[in-house]
Amino acid sequence: MSIANCTRCDRVFKKLFDRKICPDCIQAEEEAYRLVVDFLDQNPGSNLGQIAEGAGVEEAQILRFIREGRLTLLDKLGEGARVACRRCDTPIASGQYCGACFQEVGNALRDSARGVGEDKERSSSRIRHAETLEEKRGGDSSRRSDRR
Repeated sequence: MSIANCTRCDRVFKKLFDRKICPDCIQAEEEAYRLVVDFLDQNPGSNLGQIAEGAGVEEAQILRFIREGRLTLLDKLGEGARVACRRCDTPIASGQYCGACFQEVGNALRDSARGVGEDKERSSSRIRHAETLEEKRGGDSSRRSDRR
């Protein structure tokens, strides 16, 4: 367990897991979330300004709930409560990326990981080949320093 400063209120707290905010701010965030959800239950289709004003929660906090995927009540969020994809600016209802960008980024990561694996295979193949050549020449690659 370590000590950290809360990213919201800057108070020192005992850090548990990867939480970057103190228990008091976590509790305040949960209360704000409940206020937003209750407001949306009573006022479906509200835009961001209406939600912020009606629930008494800052727009930035509501957008954070949407980005974190906590507000996924798609049928209850109005157009103005949507955020933009971080990659292409397409309007999305929750999260950080639209479906197309999410898939493209995932494919690029898989391709990149595959490339790293192939590089390792080629490298180990070259090492095995060098050891085989050394053995054919009658030497032992592990005793190279003895020959000098």
